[in-house]
Amino acid sequence: MAIISATNVAPLISEVWDAEVLQARYAEATILNRVLNKSELVADSGQIIHITVVPRFVGGTVGTDGAFTPETQTLTAINVNVNTWQYVSVDIPIQQSRQSVADLKKVLPAGFGKRLAERSDIALADLFTSFTGGNVGSAAGPEQFIEDAALGAVLQARKRDLPLNELSWFLSPECFYDGWLTKERMTNANTTGMGKSALISNWRGPILNISAYESNLLDGASGNQKTNQKYAICGLVHKEALAYAMQIQNKYYEASKVPAGFLGDIIVAASLYGTVIGRANHGIRIFIKNK
Repeated sequence: MAIISATNVAPLISEVWDAEVLQARYAEATILNRVLNKSELVADSGQIIHITVVPRFVGGTVGTDGAFTPETQTLTAINVNVNTWQYVSVDIPIQQSRQSVADLKKVLPAGFGKRLAERSDIALADLFTSFTGGNVGSAAGPEQFIEDAALGAVLQARKRDLPLNELSWFLSPECFYDGWLTKERMTNANTTGMGKSALISNWRGPILNISAYESNLLDGASGNQKTNQKYAICGLVHKEALAYAMQIQNKYYEASKVPAGFLGDIIVAASLYGTVIGRANHGIRIFIKNK
């Protein structure tokens, strides 16, 4: 008996495309909004911003005759060089744009700004390797983020007189889901004071009275996300530990490429900014084991 196979009737089976487009996922940029922002100084012009740092005074003892020696202090400068120009771009041929069930000029560039924000946060996270405020764990011996690690980081910050209200935790997912949230007293409602368990509500809240932010952009390798499988460099960071200036933020450009011999359009989003270590001893590095 002859059987009509799927291959035989394939020319008669229609293919249907949904007009809804699922967008890519991007990590949330958290560092950029919580460090020194000097963007207003280069909004109109300029490339290098000089931030003056006043040194710590020493003081001394006055002699019995009233004599003393005035201190000689040298002011130092932090220089933010606005020289990092990042972009995201796409070419859209006219035919594909016209025949697509979705508006390619809206769909494709939808993630441009989010990707540029990621790249800015990665640039700041890369500077964690230059912190001199102390270490918790090491590249050879990364730790689990539980009480000992958190207390060790805060202790080093307080020994440098860094005010708690100007500090932020920037922590990898492992810090929460393989660390802090695995301890019942850190998650249960009766110990946290919350109405529900932290695991049920997905509440983060402060850790040791310091605001904590989860970032999937912290890594042990420069410029890349999760390329180092052994550890992530997290941080307890004072707002003056890092500085940046954004001169062009997520500016979009659209142009026809017909004059260049291409029947289509190009869409580009660009950011121009600079990042720098502000006060290296105002950041504590925390080496956390990756899962």
